[in-house]
Amino acid sequence: MKAVPGRSQEKAPASKSEPEYDGKTLSYGKAQAKSVSTESRIDAAKALGLIGPPAIPAFIELLRDEQADAGGTATASPAATAALTKIGRPAIPALIELLRDKEWKVRSNAVVTLGLIGPPAIPALIELLSNCEETADAQRAAVQAMVDMENDTAISVIARFLRDTDRRRQAATTVALAKIGRPAIPHLIELLQDNDWRVQMLAAITLGNIGPEAKTAISALRELLDNRENNVRQAATDALAKINSEKKD
Repeated sequence: MKAVPGRSQEKAPASKSEPEYDGKTLSYGKAQAKSVSTESRIDAAKALGLIGPPAIPAFIELLRDEQADAGGTATASPAATAALTKIGRPAIPALIELLRDKEWKVRSNAVVTLGLIGPPAIPALIELLSNCEETADAQRAAVQAMVDMENDTAISVIARFLRDTDRRRQAATTVALAKIGRPAIPHLIELLQDNDWRVQMLAAITLGNIGPEAKTAISALRELLDNRENNVRQAATDALAKINSEKKD
């Protein structure tokens, strides 16, 4: 179509291949996310959240952002966390990668977000925790994300990994459940009755690592003292000794 003399040309519409919401494109949101203005970054996070999974990389950059307001808090991070939590499962791989970041603030942002996403993130967290090549910081972050989930459904999902056929994932699960502590005890008591003696042994070991808080498991642990498997009997004996010990200051 020829241009009509005397009329300004209309701006070409954004490419339909680029995600957008309410006239704001993904590119625009990414640009605003890098603004020195905290207010602009918060607005960008809200807009990107409405775009959904294609905006994940931009949110990850926001979680890496170390710019802070006068009070010392990176106020764009909560908006990014809320959006990634809503996106859920598709955001998990990128958040897991953040747990490996050298900056503790970045790891902390990822921990909070994964904790809010909840059970869908557990398999990836267990996998990271079971990898001996991961850094101690990354593994501690993975444990903390599971601890932060703080609901019975999440703990139940974690506890099931004691039945995993991979010994490393089983060991990682004992670490996570021991750190969770009291809320994990009912699930571990149930696992003491499992048909697999290895699961029984690991549940007993974990209860022992929880310590005196696991007193409600004493009766179930005593029943294992007559178990036909020596490893189970020994784990139950050791757990009872730890549970009955005095708390140390």
